[in-house]
Amino acid sequence: MKKLLITVLGALCALSLGAAVFAGCGDRGDGGNSGNGGGNEKDFTITIENGEGYTAKADKTSADMGETVTITVTVTNPDMYIERVLANSNELDENSDGKYTATVTTNLTIKVEMGTYIEDTEDGALTYNGMNTIAQNSTYPYSFYDEHIWKLNVVIDSDRYMFLSLSNRSYVKSSNQEVIPDEAIMDFDKVTNEDLFGSSGSSVIEQVNAQIDTTKINKGTTWLTIYLRADAGTSGADGTIVVKVTVVGRGEIEIETAKKTVVIDVDGLSASEGDSYTLHFADDDYIDGGNQEHYFDITATVEGGKLTFEFDYAIGHHYNITLSSGETYEFDKRVSLSNKVIGSGIYNENAYDGYSEDGLMFTTIDSIELEASPLESN
Repeated sequence: MKKLLITVLGALCALSLGAAVFAGCGDRGDGGNSGNGGGNEKDFTITIENGEGYTAKADKTSADMGETVTITVTVTNPDMYIERVLANSNELDENSDGKYTATVTTNLTIKVEMGTYIEDTEDGALTYNGMNTIAQNSTYPYSFYDEHIWKLNVVIDSDRYMFLSLSNRSYVKSSNQEVIPDEAIMDFDKVTNEDLFGSSGSSVIEQVNAQIDTTKINKGTTWLTIYLRADAGTSGADGTIVVKVTVVGRGEIEIETAKKTVVIDVDGLSASEGDSYTLHFADDDYIDGGNQEHYFDITATVEGGKLTFEFDYAIGHHYNITLSSGETYEFDKRVSLSNKVIGSGIYNENAYDGYSEDGLMFTTIDSIELEASPLESN
């Protein structure tokens, strides 16, 4: 009986010792985690929904309660823009760095809603009257004093809404910062009624120019949103212009031209056959950055009492022309040219055929004949 009791007690001791050894082998100082790594799992997942016109990326795919997730959205279609970014059903605010952040309290699904730009050149009292192509390192309208400034003109119908001053809430935004960055967008240039019509005019703003520093822009395409608002206390009127603008290199704006001819009768000069005369052209609507010259000269000889000058006319432009005797243009040898406008009806300074105080212009014809006479001395 004693032997049996001793044998049982020995067996129980052996089992207790084995259990202690086994437990000791499982405790390796790893916080009690087993080899499956389950203690490193996060509580919640972050999922990005893919869509058209953008790519989105979160800085983590899972997170614990209270962690912050940062989302970066990149627009891949230049004709689209971000309308809003949602974390589940909650709209996220854009940070100053252009990114979005969300605080994790549950599994998150990130969704980006995109919009498509639509050109809008009229809104309320506003009408866009600017160009849609801008040249680097150029000036438009050409001015000796406003070097490298490109003006995008917006006309205000003052009969509908009266802008006495411009609110500081007005702005210009560029969709592509690589093409026209914020630093290239200058203060607005305001044109009043007095600026247009002299001292008899009023201080009402008739036009506003959005100004771009062309030394700070790069080739490419961007959408410009021009928002104009009358200052509080005037009319409260506002409007938004949206235009697609392309930036090209200097001299790369294609100016549409057509062959036109100026014939000048020189009988009044007592000119002889074969005498040379030079016609000096100055394009009053010259586009700096275009592929046409601002000034150029053409020389012709008298044949049958007339001079014939053929040139590439920039369609819709006005030219100041001056004729002088000789194979090169000389101001001191200039002669007088008669004004002549062809056609009847009400004269329109922006659409006529002929030569007037507003310059030489062709609208419907290809050739015009003028008369030359000696310049009257003062």
